[in-house]
Amino acid sequence: MDERDWQAGGGAAGGPRLSVIVPCFNEEANIRPLYAGVRAACSGLSFEIIFVDDGSSDRTCGEVDLLAVGDPSVRLIRFVRNAGHQNALRAGYRAARGRFIATLDADLQHPPDLLPAMLAKAEEGFDVVQMVREGNQAGFAKEHLSRAFYRMFNWLSEVPIQPQASDFRLVSRAVCDVLNALPERNLIVRAILPYLGFRAASLPYHLGERLHGRASFGFRQSWRFGSDALFGFSTVPLRLAMRLGLIISALAFVYGIYNVAAKVFTDRNVPGYTDLIASVLFLGGIFLVYMGILGRYILVILDHLKRRPEYLLAPDIVADELRGNRAQPLPRPEGRRADRSM
Repeated sequence: MDERDWQAGGGAAGGPRLSVIVPCFNEEANIRPLYAGVRAACSGLSFEIIFVDDGSSDRTCGEVDLLAVGDPSVRLIRFVRNAGHQNALRAGYRAARGRFIATLDADLQHPPDLLPAMLAKAEEGFDVVQMVREGNQAGFAKEHLSRAFYRMFNWLSEVPIQPQASDFRLVSRAVCDVLNALPERNLIVRAILPYLGFRAASLPYHLGERLHGRASFGFRQSWRFGSDALFGFSTVPLRLAMRLGLIISALAFVYGIYNVAAKVFTDRNVPGYTDLIASVLFLGGIFLVYMGILGRYILVILDHLKRRPEYLLAPDIVADELRGNRAQPLPRPEGRRADRSM
């Protein structure tokens, strides 16, 4: 069996028309309402729902397994530990078998009833249908941090992304295959899609109310996401650091000429201690900032070279016990991590 066929069904004939990928982290109370919403929206379509459990500590997997017992369109990918939202998306893309692939969050803030409109837009000839949020997010700080991130990213990046875009989108099989073939790590899907240049359309949506629980994507996760996106898609910080170094060197040279001239042509005694300390502290700070920027890019390179798995997959123990079957391990292609799905 070909590796791509094993992982994603290759979008082969006989696959569903639509694959819906749902990353989950401690969303046990939201699984059944989301499932009902997707089924109602996709009534009359051939579809599958791929829940990607990102190392949940509650009964998220159990809820999905119970649904899968009675509905073969429900599939589960389970991580051993939390690997992050973007890695959950990548695992879902690798497992998806549909002609079109949609992604949305499990908390119902991405309304599943918009799936038919997204599918209709894609069938007009668009490879990417990006949902763009209208209105404000819940929380003053989160809203302004989000806006600041988009402004900064689009200022620094060579490939701007649409403000208020999220991971609520639909892509064609061709886009999914390209995403699966990309070798880079820490992939930010919403940033790589504009870079790839596929024909894209956008649709507005209003952020829904979270039904149960609280958001797990807090400030720390947002900061890491923004950092990965910035250093993965922009070399501007390096260029700014180099230009700043050149400017400071030029100013220091001019200041040195001034001191020499003042000493030679005037009787003024040029004090040096305060100037020296201020210059050393200033240049030391600039040097540390530059080294931090350089180190961040080196970390990106090192992470790619180490080739550690982006995520580890857990066995299907619960579902097999519910079905009364003995777990049988799937063959795994050599030389690459394989995705496990139900």
